[in-house]
Amino acid sequence: MQDNPQRPKTGRRNILRGLGASALATSAVVFGTGKAASAHYKHYACCHLVFTPSSYSTCRANTNYTWYCQWTQTVGCGCCERKNSSGTIIASAYSCDRT
Repeated sequence: MQDNPQRPKTGRRNILRGLGASALATSAVVFGTGKAASAHYKHYACCHLVFTPSSYSTCRANTNYTWYCQWTQTVGCGCCERKNSSGTIIASAYSCDRT
C-alpha cells in the first residue's frame, strides 16, 4: 500500500493572493484612486460642453480652452469653454463647418 499524505495546497495560494493584494494596494498609493466620471456634460455635435452653447465668436475671443473634433466625414467642429479668473468654466460654445 502506498502512503500519499495530502499536503495542504493553500500555502502557495495564500502567498500569491497576498502578493496580489499588496500589489493592488501599492498601485493605489502610487497612482491614486480615480474619481467618478462626470456626467454633467451636454453633447452638441461632437463637442461635450459644460453649458448650453452661447456665441462661438464671443467664447473664442475670451477663451481658455478650445479644441476641434470631426463630427462626420465632411463636418468638423470647433469647441470652446470660457473660464473666469478663478478657473471656473462660465460659458461654452461650438461651431461646425464643412471640411
